Amino acid sequence: MLALHAGDVVSTDRLIELAWSGRPTGINTVQSHVSYLRRVLGGRSAITARFPGYALEWDTDAGAAERLVRTARHSSDPAAAAALLRSALALWRGRPLVDVAEVPWLAEQSDRLAELESEARRALADARLALGEHMRVLPQLRDAAADHPFDERVQGQLVLALYRSGRQADALVVLREVRTRLATELGIDPGPALRELEAAVLRQDPSLAPPGSVVDIRGGTAPVSGQAAPGCARAASVCARAVCARGVSSGPRRPLVGRDRELAVLDGLLADSASSPFLVVTRDPGIGKTRLLTELAGRAHSAGRVVLWGRATEFEQQVPFGIVADAFADLGAQSLRGLSDDDVDLLRGILPMLPQAAAAVAAREGLGAERYRLHRAVRALLEALAEPAGLMLVLDDMHDQGSAELLDHLLRHPPRGQVLVTVSYRTRQLSGRLRQGLGRALKDGLVETVDLGPLSPDAVDAMLPARLASARRREIHQAGRGNPFYVLALAATKKADPDRTGGEELPAQVRAALTAELDALAETEVLVAQTVAVAADTAEPELVARTAGLGIDDVLKALDTLTARDLLRPIQHTDRFRFRHPLVRRVVYDTAGPGWRIAAHARAAAALREHGASAAERAHHVERSARRGDQEAIAVLREAAFGALHSSPASAARWLAAALRLAPHDGEMAPVRLDLLGLRAQALALTGQLEQSRETIYELLRLLPAEAGGVRASLVSLCASNERLLGRHAEAKALLVTELAHHPQHDARATATLLVTLAIGHRPSAIGHRLEAHLDDVDWPEKALEAARRTGVRPLLAGALAARVLADQGGGEVDLESLGRLDEAATLVDAMPDGELTQLLCSAVWLATAEIVEERSIARFGTCGGHSTSRAAAARRFSAARSASCWPWGTD
Repeated sequence: MLALHAGDVVSTDRLIELAWSGRPTGINTVQSHVSYLRRVLGGRSAITARFPGYALEWDTDAGAAERLVRTARHSSDPAAAAALLRSALALWRGRPLVDVAEVPWLAEQSDRLAELESEARRALADARLALGEHMRVLPQLRDAAADHPFDERVQGQLVLALYRSGRQADALVVLREVRTRLATELGIDPGPALRELEAAVLRQDPSLAPPGSVVDIRGGTAPVSGQAAPGCARAASVCARAVCARGVSSGPRRPLVGRDRELAVLDGLLADSASSPFLVVTRDPGIGKTRLLTELAGRAHSAGRVVLWGRATEFEQQVPFGIVADAFADLGAQSLRGLSDDDVDLLRGILPMLPQAAAAVAAREGLGAERYRLHRAVRALLEALAEPAGLMLVLDDMHDQGSAELLDHLLRHPPRGQVLVTVSYRTRQLSGRLRQGLGRALKDGLVETVDLGPLSPDAVDAMLPARLASARRREIHQAGRGNPFYVLALAATKKADPDRTGGEELPAQVRAALTAELDALAETEVLVAQTVAVAADTAEPELVARTAGLGIDDVLKALDTLTARDLLRPIQHTDRFRFRHPLVRRVVYDTAGPGWRIAAHARAAAALREHGASAAERAHHVERSARRGDQEAIAVLREAAFGALHSSPASAARWLAAALRLAPHDGEMAPVRLDLLGLRAQALALTGQLEQSRETIYELLRLLPAEAGGVRASLVSLCASNERLLGRHAEAKALLVTELAHHPQHDARATATLLVTLAIGHRPSAIGHRLEAHLDDVDWPEKALEAARRTGVRPLLAGALAARVLADQGGGEVDLESLGRLDEAATLVDAMPDGELTQLLCSAVWLATAEIVEERSIARFGTCGGHSTSRAAAARRFSAARSASCWPWGTD
């Protein structure tokens, strides 16, 4: 840890936190380890003591490598950068820190240094390409591309090296495979840089040539003219042979899980596609449509069928016949043999990869009036390509109008022969004409439909890395809602909280896929989408209009567009809308400027206040927009937190933290801060953050005067409960006894509170001795019962009775009197409304525990008295106990 911060001071607290995971560790232990390291390193000068910790005064390989890489990044000379990067890479000897990866922080550092090595290798490849070493770097780039199939930068470097080596066809093959792999595995298109590179390769852009020359695809170096090179047709032919089944990625794929039923349907179609020549796969984005079709394409290809795959990007969906053109993009003129001249000219009109003749231009201009001729030509082409072994045409994510009309024609006039036309689309974006055509074909038995639903928990579990804990797996399934794309996105982050705006960055592929949907929207539509993201889980048009500063008519029109594009979905029987998935909302939220978001939250909070919304509804916006010292905002957050304390303590803790940030540290606000700190201590305890709750309580106790007896007693009791849950029983006892000794005796209720909490320390442990009774000979349960009876406070009395019974049970002294106390406590708790019971939830904890022990005794030995309790009442008490921070034996 010192080596990873060589030359910098690492505090002792930080060393304890990292090396011992925050477990209680003395300073002497740290000093002992430092002394040992000094002996190993040869003297005290190696590690110096500097406040507030220690510093390693040696240079390290990690530090040297980082400096070399940083210097190379800022170098404008590729030769110098290459030399620096080679020196840096020579310092790596395998994956760093692999032998200490079980320590969480060191595992993160191992990942960081491994990523630095990868970045250095990518930068070295860039430098060597800039130096014209494309031939020599090609083998390393092939290996790197295989190791990092989703790294678009590495794939682009390989494409550039191939192109500069006179291998344009192979470069195009790599680009096609990358596009398919990204669509198959992640449901996204390549990023702008890779798309621009593909376009540059296709047009043989001079900027791609190596330094000092340009590349001709025939293999030599020569100036590039405005005419297509003679080798272009040969390159297209090679490319067509290589990617005729580009739905089948040659790169690694995740195993397909949770789709056995669907695969059985697909296998049946391949065996007899004449019975149902059309397959339709539908459902939400990311649900796995492309992945399922890839599996089918692989099986079709293995069976000897030709597979053509077309997929349109968000912008290409507006281009007529865009997806069909993409499917046929790699076909050469030889594929059109056997077709009539008129059909060939029509096909040339929509397939830009084929030579454009004057007749083709005329045919394209006449398409508006005679589309049916083009539809017949495509049908004839499909029939020709299907000979002799069959054809599978995949139209993945089809939404453009021209392709929809073509499919409608094919549904009415199915191709002859072994032709299987497979279409996937988003359910809510299907055009009316195609919907009607599919419905008609379905009735005629021509279409097989597969409606992909969410994956089961078991299937999601099989997708996730083995290193993830079971609790995290459940979180990811719940947050991802069984959608494979979102599940994998969440697995790549540290926390499965898709609704958390801002904060941890999502994987770049996920963000690119979702922001691409916004790029096709008009400015007003983007503004409305961002405003809906600012709202809570759901948004109503009037609030959106107020927050965005738009007229209601403009908002309603934009909502129609966003709904048609399936970014938003209306909530049935309401006027509200929500995003199709929380991850979509988060990405849209992040696309808005941070300043605009603050102002938008402020406008939303003001609109909700005018409409009389509750504090809980307003808190989401207030915490993101209020300014320091805003007492109204503090009051709103406090009210919302108090209401959510027992139903949603995590939300309460967050709102209270926000209120504390707003409350100044001055005398006037001191009582407010004390109140907020007390509530936050409770909220933290209820969420299981016992250490943080404990620290907050100690801060409060330092600020509270001794005269604040009732408040101090409640806080000390809560702190003692936390100490017990942390296994610090002696500390809990000492804290309570000390507070009781300095406590004003006239405050009977506060005294009873401390005594009741002390009494529970007499509960027997699993090995049969009392946890805290050995510290003195005081009968705390009896003293607590006497004090509680004097107060007449029902929650205190119930807790004291339960503590007394637990002490009797621990000592084996259960008799009729003890059972009578148990019944008295049960009667008190059952008579309390929930509001009164929450004053001391620990009473329910202790009563539930005593009843559990008694029921087990009855089951083993038979009853010795008349104790009984209704199942409903017992269930209520046990539920309350489970939600209390003083539940002392876990929640499993």
